[in-house]
Amino acid sequence: MFIYVSGPYSAKDPTSAEDAAAQIKANIDRAREVGIRLAEMGHNPFIPHTNCQGWEDLHGVSREVAMRVSLDWVAHCESLFFIGPSRGANMERELAVSLGHPVYERLEDVPPPNLDSFGESAAR
Repeated sequence: MFIYVSGPYSAKDPTSAEDAAAQIKANIDRAREVGIRLAEMGHNPFIPHTNCQGWEDLHGVSREVAMRVSLDWVAHCESLFFIGPSRGANMERELAVSLGHPVYERLEDVPPPNLDSFGESAAR
């Protein structure tokens, strides 16, 4: 199953630039960990935290562009894994729900993948 990994990216109420960077790194690391676990289960995760890392702060990409790209990916995936709330993650979750995509909040709730006889995702 193609699963969009949704969760906070930006820092929440940082006290310094270093704190903001540490919070962003922790959020990216958490999303990456979830994505790795989903891949190990046989799924195909999309992790926007790593795909769009540095777009806004290093390359000046607007938040609107980053969210448009992210929401387009939500629409293309079959389900969403929700790590936790943020302004962007809430928008992603709302879109997934409106499209009828399942939303998971715990790894143990994600069903096993639908594999073909070669052990590959049947979605190919």
